[in-house]
Amino acid sequence: MQQVMAEVERKVNDKLMDPHQRGDEEEKPVPFECPMPWCGNSEYIKLTQSNGVRGPNGGSTIIGYECCGCSVRFGDPAKFSNIKGGG
Repeated sequence: MQQVMAEVERKVNDKLMDPHQRGDEEEKPVPFECPMPWCGNSEYIKLTQSNGVRGPNGGSTIIGYECCGCSVRFGDPAKFSNIKGGG
């Protein structure tokens, strides 16, 4: 019974969470150029935070992004980038 309840709870939580937070959809890279005048780098990394659970119920949430050139942190690469219309 506990296993059934845990499965139902997991399915409900999956429906409520944003697909990017679930991490089960492959995220397409957004064309990016850092707007900082001293940087202009075209690469960024995804910052994630683990939910603290190991095993099949474990997962991580995207908490932001970071420029690989100047380490500035931002929430949305498409909005932060100098390249407009990328996403």
